Amino acid sequence: MIFTQFLQYTKEKFPYLGFLAEEPTMTAAFVSESVVTVSLETLSLCRDFIRDFRKIADHPLYREQTVSVIPEGTVLDNPDSALLCFDFYITPEGPRLIEVNTNGAGYPTTALLYAAHELAPVPKSTDPFLSLRRMFEAEWGVVVPGQRVVIVDEDIFAQRTMFEFKSYQALFQSWGYVCDIVNLADLSYEWDRLMALGKPVDKVYNRCCDFYLTESGSRALARAVLDPNVCVSPHPSSYALMADKGQMIRLSQKENLEAYGCSSDVIARVQQVIPPVRSIRDESPETWWAQRKKFFFKPQNTYGSKAVYKGESMSRKKFETLLDQPYVVQPYFQAGVTPVMRDGVEQMFRYDLRFFVYGEEVLMVAARLFQGQVTNFQTPGGGFAPVTIAHG
Repeated sequence: MIFTQFLQYTKEKFPYLGFLAEEPTMTAAFVSESVVTVSLETLSLCRDFIRDFRKIADHPLYREQTVSVIPEGTVLDNPDSALLCFDFYITPEGPRLIEVNTNGAGYPTTALLYAAHELAPVPKSTDPFLSLRRMFEAEWGVVVPGQRVVIVDEDIFAQRTMFEFKSYQALFQSWGYVCDIVNLADLSYEWDRLMALGKPVDKVYNRCCDFYLTESGSRALARAVLDPNVCVSPHPSSYALMADKGQMIRLSQKENLEAYGCSSDVIARVQQVIPPVRSIRDESPETWWAQRKKFFFKPQNTYGSKAVYKGESMSRKKFETLLDQPYVVQPYFQAGVTPVMRDGVEQMFRYDLRFFVYGEEVLMVAARLFQGQVTNFQTPGGGFAPVTIAHG
């Protein structure tokens, strides 16, 4: 299905999202024409790992260790949050966790792609938009018509994914909310009430990447997290327990898993999916430099491929700038490949799998196709894609 057909299908079958056909930020770079086939074994292993991780997040020792390393004042509450995502590369040796995200993109687009391809969503056939509503109701309570939701991010109107923010706005409004898209700087407190653009706010869909809300521009949102009259999701607690890359260091160490009460089967599965992850401070600079070609170097608190460096391609000057920063060092492994037809010619694209999760439940699986080293949504033929299960 080509991009123009996808837009026309959306306009006809989902009229409240029909604006996407004229939205300038909705481009073919985000929508692949392909469908990615994945084995049931791979999907099951990823799902079981996600359930393992969620159970570990409730262990008292794990939470105690988390409190000791997160910014002071961060409220540690529920690990669940709206649109939590687990991203995996599928290697010849099996799935490998890339990262966990508390504000992962692509859910509405992938739901539309499943419908346009007339495919049942993986892993289950439930309407993904119904699953989305149930997730937000679990976070915010049953919809009260007329309550106001704001979708917030830094410099939100300059984002490449504005089409997604507008998609959520249309969905929230179809449920009965009033919804506005606002910049983080538009939030303020007046008379002990969270306000945006002069009007009260009841719910916040938080797309900001200041995950712990410690920067000066996040003060109003940080206050809203503690406000019993406002619901904020994703929440810093979910980031601390599930998505901070420092947790991958803990989960990759057998002695920690044993201390969390994990069975031998769970330990084997977690260690298979998360090969040993280290802090850059665990070894001398000379040791890391000598072995750099085996690793990726990633900031502990960031998103996507921002400030991520492949050791093999990194200069010594750049490497030395990382040494005083909170970087994690992750074994290098390549994403799997899948064939994509472009102008009648088969090309091989790399891909990863994004699992949208709430609690222990996987709501939907998306593939992200790309060429090069990282997912970039810049390669013709790449973008989000639905998934089918290979049987037999």
